[in-house]
Amino acid sequence: MVIILSILIISCSQNKPDKVNHNDSIHISLPIQLPKDDIKKIYVVKKGDTLHSLGLHLKVDYKKIATWNDIKPPYKIKEGQKLNLYKLATASENEQTLKEQKSSTTGKVVLFDSANLAQPNKQKFIGHDSLQRDLMIAEVLQANPKLEIARAVWKASTAKIKQQGALQDPVLAYGLAPFTVDNGSTDYVQQIQLSQSIPWPGKLSLQSDAAMLGANRDEEKINILRLELTALAKKLYGDWFFIHQAHLIHHENVQLLSHVNKIAKIRYRIGKASQQEVLQSELELSLIEQHIIILNQQKKEILGHINTLLSRPADKPIPIAKSLPKPFAMASLQHLLKNGVEKHPKIKALSADIKSLELKKERAVLEALPNFNVKAGYSTQMVNSDKHFTVGFAMNLPLNLSKYQAIEDEASANLKRAQWKKQDQVEELEELIQLYFSKVKKYQNILVLYKEKILPLAKLNKQAALANYQASNGGFLELVKAENDWHSAQLNEKQALVDYHESLALFEYAIGVNEFSVENDL
Repeated sequence: MVIILSILIISCSQNKPDKVNHNDSIHISLPIQLPKDDIKKIYVVKKGDTLHSLGLHLKVDYKKIATWNDIKPPYKIKEGQKLNLYKLATASENEQTLKEQKSSTTGKVVLFDSANLAQPNKQKFIGHDSLQRDLMIAEVLQANPKLEIARAVWKASTAKIKQQGALQDPVLAYGLAPFTVDNGSTDYVQQIQLSQSIPWPGKLSLQSDAAMLGANRDEEKINILRLELTALAKKLYGDWFFIHQAHLIHHENVQLLSHVNKIAKIRYRIGKASQQEVLQSELELSLIEQHIIILNQQKKEILGHINTLLSRPADKPIPIAKSLPKPFAMASLQHLLKNGVEKHPKIKALSADIKSLELKKERAVLEALPNFNVKAGYSTQMVNSDKHFTVGFAMNLPLNLSKYQAIEDEASANLKRAQWKKQDQVEELEELIQLYFSKVKKYQNILVLYKEKILPLAKLNKQAALANYQASNGGFLELVKAENDWHSAQLNEKQALVDYHESLALFEYAIGVNEFSVENDL
């Protein structure tokens, strides 16, 4: 009877209805074998599969799989259920999800790991004559170790979900009366007891749901880090672009000044120019040489920053950056903020924190309710065999209510703090959005001014001054000033373009998107 009761108690502890949302689990039976037929793709659900884990493995939002199969929240699937994945093959945004995972282990349940993800190709930059911004960003997001750390934290959080929702292990105890062993005058006395601790109904489900929300928060932290790395990569790409553009502009200026220097020397030899003109032209060349030395030092620093972001040696060569995307017109700020900042990963993470703390507050209220301990035992101490088998239960008595009130007060205070933190973060993001939106608009206007007026006028002025000087109709100082104006206009236009893209990158970060365009559904 003791054995039968033990089996029943253990079975009850294992078969207790699980309140955890299994769609947020990351266990999956591997390998997933997709059918070869391109017209209709069916996947048969295996033990341990969830929509969330399938979405992670196939690199597609699990809610899309639910939509394709008319599965409603809470998105539960059963072993043996057939899932329609035919749209996966035709959706252009999910072309990479058809790559089957190679694994020598079959039929085992394993934890989804970053090792199963596509590993970064460390040779992507080799063989390219120029650095592509999108390629650089993609490689940063694959190679940077901070993302792997964030993923590890998230996986640890997801592993806590079932732990928090599980009963404690049953306890099996055995005892004997040692002086009754081999004692001819008394019977051999021994006893066996099996007990199971059972919390008040609702405590475990609240605990596991709070852990699930904690995992959701850590998942959003991955998205926050992706936004930060993307913005930093775009800034460094812009700096890399400017360095090479500045070198080209300086090289063009050196050629022009070298030509002017030759003219000045000829004019000086024939008595039509003073020695000061020759010296001034050589001084201008020396100043450009100084600027080139500074640029070369800045180039090394930027190279080191980019390679560090890519987890590569600091001096590893990188192709030049030849271009930046052209500026585009943006809608009004009110239109962009029609949904506020609620979609930003920072706000999503704080919202998950708030919901988790709300559940913990509910759990704190239940702390004042007792937990139970169910017991079954068998003892040979009693002479009558009918008294050998015993059952019973125990419960704690929460008499110190002030202690449990303090637990509830602590939960309330933590919840209030999280709510204020979210409000503060919303205000901060809205301020950043307005700041960088105005900067984007400012640099857009500056770029238009340079393109339509400043650059054409500076170029014409330089050409006219050079022609006048060669024809002895203009002064040398006017030529130097015109050349410097043209040189500065070119550099300032490139700097304005870089500043525009840096402001746009920070605006994207503030609004919570990796790549902004007028088509963004914000």
